[in-house]
Amino acid sequence: MLRDVILVVFRLTHALQVLTKITRAFSTHYVRAAHVFQLRSSSTDSFKNPRGIRGYQLLGGGDFTTWKIAGNLGGESWPDKVRGPMNEGGLWFERVGAHLPGNDASSWTANCTPYTGITAAGIRAYRTSFDLDFPANADVPLSLRFTRTTTSNYRSVFYINGWQFGRFFSNYGPQTVFPIPEGILNHRGTNVLIVTIWSLDAAGAKIAAMDLASSAIIDSSKEIVTPVLSPTFAQLR
Repeated sequence: MLRDVILVVFRLTHALQVLTKITRAFSTHYVRAAHVFQLRSSSTDSFKNPRGIRGYQLLGGGDFTTWKIAGNLGGESWPDKVRGPMNEGGLWFERVGAHLPGNDASSWTANCTPYTGITAAGIRAYRTSFDLDFPANADVPLSLRFTRTTTSNYRSVFYINGWQFGRFFSNYGPQTVFPIPEGILNHRGTNVLIVTIWSLDAAGAKIAAMDLASSAIIDSSKEIVTPVLSPTFAQLR
């Protein structure tokens, strides 16, 4: 039985030759439960067990004076009533709305890609845009497809046009193909994609391969699908 996978990464830099009295220090923890807990009997409530940091101790004594939680923007008063309260988390790019259509990404670094990745433990978001131009009578189911990498220990979440549409575990899986329905994906216009890399190891991580794949190309008499009406960056931030 695979229980929650929780990892907290600390990076400490110090010089042994110099001792400096620290009057104020901050520690940031990013915790995400894997939400994998099997309910073997209807009489047990083990799936309701609390997730997260359930205990800690500071070596040398003392304690933190305050704790602050940075969850989704707005908390219980979330601004995006269309995509819902579970669509966004507490990462920086989510709180500032970088995943939303209309966000100005001109200040982002343009020479990095998720295929290069990061060289240390941590989280990084990558944003791109692409155009599609399928005929209106074409029924083309599309999916974002990742290549599983057992030697690279990372987690990834991706947004398409402001909608969170999948989470990928590089070395656990099993899901590597994430269908994106037409309407969320604009088949005749511009799309915005954000993909994150959360490297769990000090060696860093990168996405081996990722592509937008079609499972069929069908000439159809279906009704024309238009993009789902959902708020933009200007309306939410």
